[in-house]
Amino acid sequence: MKALRDDDWITANSAMDSLITSAYFDAAKLLETYNEPGISEEVQWRIVYVFGHRHEPESIPLLTEALQNEIWLVHTEAAVGLCRFDPVYVIPEMKKLGNNSEKHIRNNSRWVIKQINH
Repeated sequence: MKALRDDDWITANSAMDSLITSAYFDAAKLLETYNEPGISEEVQWRIVYVFGHRHEPESIPLLTEALQNEIWLVHTEAAVGLCRFDPVYVIPEMKKLGNNSEKHIRNNSRWVIKQINH
């Protein structure tokens, strides 16, 4: 987890690549880090990126939560990540967000549906 927080992008990217391919993946620890008060947007983005590339349906709740994040970098990566998953799991979650009061959430959920159906 320490490497994900590193200011050196090479170290952080290596950590991300390792987490994507690792058989020993601690999702709970990543979620704890993602939700940590004061965590930087870069670290949140890195965590969302990892979950978006693991192709595990258990990642969808975090990606759906991240899609609602106000930080552009985070919610955009979540949208891209959700497009990699089976539409059977993703589209119902996106439809729930389609009437959200926040414009960026509505727009991103519609974008995900459009990309999946494309």
